[in-house]
Amino acid sequence: RNQGGEGEAMAGLVRYHLHQGTARYRQAAAGLVPAAVIILWLLPDLHLTTWRPRESILGLNLLTHNFMQGFVPGSYPLGIEASRVVVEPVDFDPAHLVKLLDRVDYEALRSASVQLGATDLPEELPVTLNPKADVAILKKIHRLLFEIRIESGNLTCPKTGRKFAITNGVPNMLVDTIEEATKTVDEAEAD
Repeated sequence: RNQGGEGEAMAGLVRYHLHQGTARYRQAAAGLVPAAVIILWLLPDLHLTTWRPRESILGLNLLTHNFMQGFVPGSYPLGIEASRVVVEPVDFDPAHLVKLLDRVDYEALRSASVQLGATDLPEELPVTLNPKADVAILKKIHRLLFEIRIESGNLTCPKTGRKFAITNGVPNMLVDTIEEATKTVDEAEAD
């Protein structure tokens, strides 16, 4: 008796029926396959709209940058020195973007976009934005907030000049020592 062949055939049958979405095979599979495999098979039921590989979710986007500041009072917005920037398309939802813009500091976004070389944003954001009528400006803002990712470079504190390295899309905002943090805060308060 070849158990390896039967096991593979059974696993294939279970995968087929799980893919088809039949509940009784999902229940039966619980006793036949490891838990990790079941979890992977159940992922379609979580209604994930898009799946992206790990590399594509990394990267500092300008929405995240818009909410960041240094540890010294008055260190907002952080300057950007990007050495590697990736542009990856993201689904455009104008209604969601209009709601989100209430929380975004437009001046900081515009400043960051200029530092990255995108100078096509208007000086001031219109007071009211209509998701259907203002599609052109919303697409520009969407591209800046969501599609541009900074993979490597530095964020610079405007108050102290301290640089925070961005490596693999993750900014390192930690201070090396307590003495350095205290010294930096004291210098900033003296100014």
